[in-house]
Amino acid sequence: AFLMMPLVAIFGWSTNDVLFTLFFAALNVALVFVLLEQLAIGGRTGRRRRDNNWLPAMFALGTNHYWCAVLGQVWFTALIVGTTFTLLYMIWGADARRPLLAGCALAMAFATRTPLVFTAVFFFAFALFPGGRRLQREEYGRALRRLALFCTPCLVMGSSLLVMNEIRFDSPTEFGHTYLAAGGLQRIRDYGLFHPVFLSKNLTAM
Repeated sequence: AFLMMPLVAIFGWSTNDVLFTLFFAALNVALVFVLLEQLAIGGRTGRRRRDNNWLPAMFALGTNHYWCAVLGQVWFTALIVGTTFTLLYMIWGADARRPLLAGCALAMAFATRTPLVFTAVFFFAFALFPGGRRLQREEYGRALRRLALFCTPCLVMGSSLLVMNEIRFDSPTEFGHTYLAAGGLQRIRDYGLFHPVFLSKNLTAM
C-alpha cells in the first residue's frame, strides 16, 4: 500500500494494480538472474551462464509466480512484492556483504508478508559461518557489527508494525486477518492468529 501511494495520488481510483504487480514481477525475474550469477561466482553453485539464463525464465513462466503476477489483487500483489524484497535481501545478504541494505530489504519483505521474517536465517548463516566455516574468535567483533547493522532496520520495522496494529486493532499481534471472512475459521477461533500451530502452513506457503 505504501508503494502504491504515489500512483494513487496521481491516478486516484483508476490506479491499475495489475500493472503495478507486473512491474515487480518483471523485476523479480531480473533479480533471480542477478542472484544466480552472484552465487555462481567462485563456483559455489556450479551453474554456467546458460543455466542462469534458463532458470529465471522457468521461474517467470513455470511457477506460481506467473499467475500471482497477472492477477493483481491484494494478497497476490503482496506475494510478488514480498518476493522482490526477499531477492534483494538475498543479493545484499550473501556473504553478509551489505548488512544494512540486507536488513532494510528484509524489513520491507516481512512488512509485506509476515512469514518472510524466517528468511533471516540466510543472513545469520553467512555472518556466523563465513565461507562455510566456524567463526574464529578474532572475527567476533566484525560479525557482531554486521548483525547489529542487519537487525536494526528489522527491529524498527517490526516495532512499527506492532504499534500500527495496536492503533488500528487494539492488539499488537492483530494484522487484520480476524476481520476477513477467513477470520471465522475453527483453527483461528481455537488458537488466534499468532501461534506456532500455523508455522508449518506459513513455511509451506512461503
